[in-house]
Amino acid sequence: SMADRRGLHRLINPAGYPLSSNILRNKATFADHTQAHRLAAPATFDPKRGRLDDWLQNHRSIVAKRGYSSKGKGVTAYSVEDLDAKSLARELDAIIARHGVVQERVEAHDALRDLSPGVLPTLRLVTCLDEKGAPEAAAVILRLGGGGRRPVDNFNAGGLAVRVEAQGTSELASGASGDATEELRAHPATGVPIAGRTVPDFADAI
Repeated sequence: SMADRRGLHRLINPAGYPLSSNILRNKATFADHTQAHRLAAPATFDPKRGRLDDWLQNHRSIVAKRGYSSKGKGVTAYSVEDLDAKSLARELDAIIARHGVVQERVEAHDALRDLSPGVLPTLRLVTCLDEKGAPEAAAVILRLGGGGRRPVDNFNAGGLAVRVEAQGTSELASGASGDATEELRAHPATGVPIAGRTVPDFADAI
């Protein structure tokens, strides 16, 4: 059960708790971490550096994410040019106060738009240390939006999982159908073939 999994996780990974200090769960802390280490990441509002309504003036499209949430829950996109910045800032302040973040909205790469309509795809790299102690990519998965009601790439929320070969070429996708998993040769929403596509910037990601 999920409760058992969480209990076991707490035993084998005690550094993951409390959540407030876990940079992989606390979105505000993770945003601070990426900025401090100059990692490529969406522009994120920093409450310590100014006012939110001023920051919003420089961004046309943004995304607000609740703290500690996952699977796309509580993620909301806004078109700032259609809204009053001060009124929107008051609404977003409550999210920021609970360890949430407000970021610029990032669009999918042109090479992947038809494979992930309306959803920012994710390249998941599973790494391990080899026999010499050097990191290597053990598995690579391209996560795509499935075109359903929820605009997320999470597999258990309607997204697709595509295995990527060592040279950065996509294979067939796996999709969830009820309680089963099905193999997909074409995207269910756009109908475009899935296998044989080149993942952009793959070598840089590795």
